[in-house]
Amino acid sequence: MKLKTFAVFNDVHLAVSCSGSVKLLFEVLADTSPDEIYILGDLLDFYSINFFGPRHPDIKFNVEDEIHSGIKFLEKLKEACPDSDIMLCGGNHEIRLERFAIDKCPGFFNIFRVETMLQLERLGIEYRKYQEIVQVGSANLRMMHSPPSYGVNGARSSLLAKPGSSWIFACSHRQQHASISDSHGDVHHCWFNGWLGSTTETDQHKIVYSFVKGHENWQRCFGLGVHDGEFFNYQQSSVIQKDNKFSTMAFGNYYEVEV
Repeated sequence: MKLKTFAVFNDVHLAVSCSGSVKLLFEVLADTSPDEIYILGDLLDFYSINFFGPRHPDIKFNVEDEIHSGIKFLEKLKEACPDSDIMLCGGNHEIRLERFAIDKCPGFFNIFRVETMLQLERLGIEYRKYQEIVQVGSANLRMMHSPPSYGVNGARSSLLAKPGSSWIFACSHRQQHASISDSHGDVHHCWFNGWLGSTTETDQHKIVYSFVKGHENWQRCFGLGVHDGEFFNYQQSSVIQKDNKFSTMAFGNYYEVEV
């Protein structure tokens, strides 16, 4: 069977994204043109309709701004990778929109669905609901937005909680990897896939994350892999920032952008 390439990225949080990391991601995707692209949740943030925690009055972006930026992002992705099959998975931030609709305007619930607002049908992008398990081909590799564990050794704990398969999880904003061998000698892996946002890029970034603890330990990365429908190989590409330059290694090649 022909090998297929795939890319996985998540937690862009467009309203508070890291512009250098996003630019670097597009550079890599345009160059590698993966057969499959999986956006593993939290492309959007929906800060203004967050039901959890305080919302600072100085934050200017709203739902309309975020939806517009999401459509533009996906249009740019389609333009950069016209032959890629793209899947967007809902994250815990995307479902803020549906929760808001249920609470404030239930009659508009179907209109306020993420897949409707982002025009995914027009763009030819598949949508999977929050916490729906996504499998890569027929390989024993599965993905889901929120992991079972967020602990210091969350990747290992999550792997032990979901035995018998390899996993990629988003949401933790941390880059981790763990592996275990089962009683048959088969090796299973678990990756926490970091994020592509920023806590400091602008004053608005700083305000949003002023209420969040532990973000000093967050890491930026995305992942690239190959599979033949049964077997797979997956590697994370860490995003390295030095001043206004962002770099990574992906599929054995070095990439660097400047913002």
